Amino acid sequence: MSSGAPCFIPFIAIAAAFLPAFAQESRNFDPGNPAAYGYALTFSDDFTAPNSIDLKDTGSPGFNWYLRQFFGHKATPRSAISFEGGMLTLAPDEKTANANLITAAPARNAQGWIGRAFGGGAYFEASLRFDALSG
Repeated sequence: MSSGAPCFIPFIAIAAAFLPAFAQESRNFDPGNPAAYGYALTFSDDFTAPNSIDLKDTGSPGFNWYLRQFFGHKATPRSAISFEGGMLTLAPDEKTANANLITAAPARNAQGWIGRAFGGGAYFEASLRFDALSG
């Protein structure tokens, strides 16, 4: 990705559930009906509320998304994130190289993290748009 290439994320819904006892073969999975395969919507965000993101990197509980990263990586800078017309834009530059948001972040508490962690299998839906001209 070249510097300054924005990633537009107008909507993302994440569904996660433990693998169902009656697990179907993955080749038969119908994305139009994930509930039939035991998946239930457990998290959804359409990015219409900027206050759902810990934009000040406080590390406080109660946000859907966090800037800080695991494994010693630097937090995504606030300057790489913008909102306009119901869209979230992640725009890294040559200094940030990578801009992302995560649903769980490292914390100094008993469990070692805050936010939402998913496990046991998952089904994801997202609408994404990339600036192909920036390449």
